[in-house]
Amino acid sequence: MKELYNSKSLWLNGPPIVIPWASIDPPKMRKNAQFISTGWNKHNISMTHVHKTGGTSLVMAFSNVQGMGARGTRLTVYMPGKLPRAPTNAKQLKQKAAMSRDRDGGAKRSPYQSKSNIYGPGFQRASKFLDGAVKYRKRDEWGPTDHTLLAVVRDPADRFISAIGQATGAFGSSGNGVAKDLVTECVDGKETSKESLRCFIDLVKTNSTWTEVHFTPMAMEISFATIYKDIPVAVFPFQMVPSLMLELGSNPNMKKKDGHQKGYRKSDILTNMSMDDYDDDMMKSLCEIYKMDAVFFHHLGMENSCDPHLDYPTI
Repeated sequence: MKELYNSKSLWLNGPPIVIPWASIDPPKMRKNAQFISTGWNKHNISMTHVHKTGGTSLVMAFSNVQGMGARGTRLTVYMPGKLPRAPTNAKQLKQKAAMSRDRDGGAKRSPYQSKSNIYGPGFQRASKFLDGAVKYRKRDEWGPTDHTLLAVVRDPADRFISAIGQATGAFGSSGNGVAKDLVTECVDGKETSKESLRCFIDLVKTNSTWTEVHFTPMAMEISFATIYKDIPVAVFPFQMVPSLMLELGSNPNMKKKDGHQKGYRKSDILTNMSMDDYDDDMMKSLCEIYKMDAVFFHHLGMENSCDPHLDYPTI
């Protein structure tokens, strides 16, 4: 991961890695009788966005609460670069054909490609902000730079199905550079969602979780997004997303990305894919791939689908 990051080639065409935050001071907040019937709570909270755990909806909720009187913004830890795009019109074709060369005769980088932004001003701001992460404070104990950083985690097997639907070109990922190849390999020609799921497990096992950002283990996402700092992170199970949405004054039933909504995913096979499609061998293989997440859950005292298939180390 570090090598890919330093070479500016990690998760190309993927979404930015962000940390939204909000400081909620009840006297400064507008009334929200629809979702905050008992009044606002005083918080300084932030979030590391773990993909496919309701994070997009929560990021939107952080933005919405700022419109209700909270202070806050969205910090960017990492902005992935873009892979070269194929020319789509005559002007772009001409630009590509006339692409200049450097003095040594080597081709310059295509104007349709950009490298990842690493260690820049955005990274530095995020790093300084993360140094203020603390365990949750009582109402009158928040310091000026204190904030409680939260993350949401989801059963690894359930999250993998959601990741498949996203990585194959769902909303926000159609330009990830691998969606078409994934569909060709594991969706086209498959007769059932079970057959497709088995193919994706084998594909990620062979090609690693670096295939696409949404396949990244949750434990690694949290470590990366917190810049590997030794700071506290409040980890919530996926089932708590509605409660977190309410705390931010948003509709607890809002889903920015709903994989089971007809038309959201690229195929009915993907839309209908569910936990029922796993058999024991598939689950064992999946749990080996995401063993670090299963151990993470076990350490947190959270049950997950891998429990019957793994022997956990004694800590």
